Amino acid sequence: ARFVKMFKGTADIEIIQAAPKKVGNDMVTVLKLRNMSPAAISLLKVDEYWYDKKMQVVSGDTQAYRKPFTPGEVIEITMKSPVKPDLYKNQFAFSHANGDVKVKAVKKFD
Repeated sequence: ARFVKMFKGTADIEIIQAAPKKVGNDMVTVLKLRNMSPAAISLLKVDEYWYDKKMQVVSGDTQAYRKPFTPGEVIEITMKSPVKPDLYKNQFAFSHANGDVKVKAVKKFD
């Protein structure tokens, strides 16, 4: 085991989001994330919120990445939200143990 320096402050992450798919009774969204910060991110948390046409929250999910998310590392997080009849639009909120997360959507990682 070795000590990993953790990032403090606003972390930078690149994201590739697959289109949400209905699988059984869940709406599944797969996210690929890459850490663009100069140090590891600890306890990365992703919240997904599903809204109806009136922009009321009707469903959602929370997933946490418990290991250190090292610089340049690519991880995959799968969100599973229960399907409701009036799902319209989803949105994500990211955070980590030592601050906020700034997310940039990309088509592919360089």
